[in-house]
Amino acid sequence: MKILVVFVVFLGWTWASSASAVEPVKSAGKRTGEPLSLQASEQVGEAVGSEGGAELETRRLIRNRIAGLAIVFSGLLLLLGLSFMYLRLDHATRGFHSGRLQLLAVFLGLAIVGVCFFFLNKIVLSSP
Repeated sequence: MKILVVFVVFLGWTWASSASAVEPVKSAGKRTGEPLSLQASEQVGEAVGSEGGAELETRRLIRNRIAGLAIVFSGLLLLLGLSFMYLRLDHATRGFHSGRLQLLAVFLGLAIVGVCFFFLNKIVLSSP
């Protein structure tokens, strides 16, 4: 279960930070025969040159919102995994260590929420 949670969190993080999550695929021109490209540098250059920075800002805003959603859902998934682990350990110890497990679960839960708020604040401050 822990490996699955870590894998899903890692997958969400890599998907949100990849350029392919928000950049459209540039189709090949019939006359020029260019290959398909996922490179953002050409598209950003075209956006700044043709329509100014409006399209670039829109893409940045979309990327930040997707990353924010990935952070929120990853945090919720981690909290769900934490509660599952607490219940399993409490059941395995038959309640002998309930106080310690509750303290540890609260500490880890606050740490998860704190890290999620840190990254969300970082994204919000960097967005326009």
